[in-house]
Amino acid sequence: MGDEEAVETTELSKNALKKKLKAEEAAKKKAQKDAEKAAKKVLEPEKAHKEGAAEEEELDPTQYYENRLKVVKAMEVNV
Repeated sequence: MGDEEAVETTELSKNALKKKLKAEEAAKKKAQKDAEKAAKKVLEPEKAHKEGAAEEEELDPTQYYENRLKVVKAMEVNV
């Protein structure tokens, strides 16, 4: 009878086994999501797009106005 008790204590209960399996599944899903995010980051050329937008945002409103005037005058001369 002592051997049966030793075997039962090393085995997990149903609830403990379910929790363990659920935790393992959640860990696998998280690892998969992280891998997908990393793959998307590598494929997307975000930096070039963001750098161009940052340059426009840094302009002073008066500089922006002056640049627009130059562009409009250049277009008028070419027409």
